[in-house]
Amino acid sequence: MGSASLLMLGLAAAPASAHMKSPSEGASRVIAEGLNNPRGITVGDHGALYIAEAGTGGPASDSCFVASAGSNVCPGDTSSVTRLTMSRRGWHQQRVVTGLPSLAAPAGTDGAGTEAIGLSEVLVSGSHYTALFGFGAGCEDVASGPDPSCDPRDEYGLSSLFGTIATGSLYSHRSPRAVADLASYEYRTNPIDTPDSNPVSIVRERGGYLVADAGANTVVQVRGRHIQALAAFADVPVQNPFAPAGVMTPMQFVPTSAVRGPDGALYVSQLTGFPFPQGGSTIWRIRAGHAPTAYATGLTNVTDLAFGSDGSLYAVEISTAGLLSGDMTGALVRVPRHGGTATVVAGGLPAPYGVALQGRYAYVTVNSSSPGAGEVLEVTLRR
Repeated sequence: MGSASLLMLGLAAAPASAHMKSPSEGASRVIAEGLNNPRGITVGDHGALYIAEAGTGGPASDSCFVASAGSNVCPGDTSSVTRLTMSRRGWHQQRVVTGLPSLAAPAGTDGAGTEAIGLSEVLVSGSHYTALFGFGAGCEDVASGPDPSCDPRDEYGLSSLFGTIATGSLYSHRSPRAVADLASYEYRTNPIDTPDSNPVSIVRERGGYLVADAGANTVVQVRGRHIQALAAFADVPVQNPFAPAGVMTPMQFVPTSAVRGPDGALYVSQLTGFPFPQGGSTIWRIRAGHAPTAYATGLTNVTDLAFGSDGSLYAVEISTAGLLSGDMTGALVRVPRHGGTATVVAGGLPAPYGVALQGRYAYVTVNSSSPGAGEVLEVTLRR
């Protein structure tokens, strides 16, 4: 999101009521609760769901520091992975990995446990998991351009897992092992803007992974320890809402999800940076050797994407009014196959973030900036 901000989502959302009706399709119901800043959600073996919880940071200590966004944050080991499994009695919820690094506002302060960054997304196969850790810090004392010596993790004495892909076992108490350092790649190469890295989305891709880095404004391909930028997104000038008409400000792209479509093209969503305009987010279709094309426009602050079996594309808007409004009410929307106008599947969702599809249901994390109040909703899709 640029070096002006350490954290991607510096906003807290109030918890919502436990049950809601979608205005356009069937009912939604809560199938998990009590989560700490839940972000990405994925489907694993045997239909199990895995939720990445960004955690609640740590207690006030000498390790706390003032982030570049102006917020005091403290490191801790409170990120975790929650698994949801279905039985005859319904969904069963269990934290299966704990003790992972997290940053958040300290206890005893306003917004304690918010401003969280930590585990962004997790992929699971058998007993093996692949974890993506966000970060979102840049090097304030360097000009735009590559700088191999830049590493804010060292400066702040933080876990080396921030800004990496790491792997581990669900049945081991050992910390996961970093296998790709996305933050270091950004600091070394800096394809665009100023050095900053906040990887937020990961999918498996042809013997490796695709990662959307919201801080670097890039989508990167990871194969082993080799990292390559597939796309880098420049700022665009937009009207500054706090200035007279005609006074523009650069708005960053902020990619939040990158997935392959049924046609093999890459589809990338954007949150956008300041001023987070309502209707200012686009889902882009990218093919090698071609200029990006707009696949769906008029969306607002999109955080995640998932393709349905019929080729339609589902997207999560964390705030349909725009983040600058302070209204953290969002929606799950559907873009028809081949693109076009999105329609609301489920609206009135409190700070939704991640989405996973399975059968005739969509699973959406909500209250994604709320410690202890995060939930997963099961949303019925049309047959």
